[in-house]
Amino acid sequence: MNKMKKAFKGLEAPTAVCLCMQDKLKEFNQYVPLIVALRNPGLRERHWAQISGKLDMTLQPDPMGSLRKYLEMDLLGKVDILGEVSDQATKEYSLERALEAQVVEWKPQIYNLLEQPDRGSYILSGVDELQQLLDDHIMKTQTIRVRLTSSLSRRCVSNGRKSCSKCRTFSMSGSNARRHGCIWHLSLAQRTL
Repeated sequence: MNKMKKAFKGLEAPTAVCLCMQDKLKEFNQYVPLIVALRNPGLRERHWAQISGKLDMTLQPDPMGSLRKYLEMDLLGKVDILGEVSDQATKEYSLERALEAQVVEWKPQIYNLLEQPDRGSYILSGVDELQQLLDDHIMKTQTIRVRLTSSLSRRCVSNGRKSCSKCRTFSMSGSNARRHGCIWHLSLAQRTL
């Protein structure tokens, strides 16, 4: 708006419109924290229940909810409470998305098993890329685990971490075997990772 005021300098009507718009934007600015808190895509049912409990009223997600409705509910005065829960929901949402991204990274992976008919086992080939991806995901999951606060997310990471640990143990045993000049065998019983 300041640039527009400078551009219209000396012209009364456009400058007046610019000043009027600037005042309206300043007035609207007080509502932005409320809008951001209630329109957070990370808010889940547990967050809405938490908000309802803290505000002592029932508050549900409403895609058709309007600012006027929220102002009539006197939520502007309670924006600190809403913001606190909304900020926590944002953090949890970003962690959930990070975990989902890890799952997506594993889907296109191809595991080549070379059969060893004389031994009744298989050799897993091309393990370097898989090992690197696994190491990256273990580190990311450990970092995420430190930041978690909700029990639901802890369970999700815990389940993922158990799978990573199984893969890590399996992978490390293969790395040790390679280091000692052995062939990394995957027996038919171990093929179900």
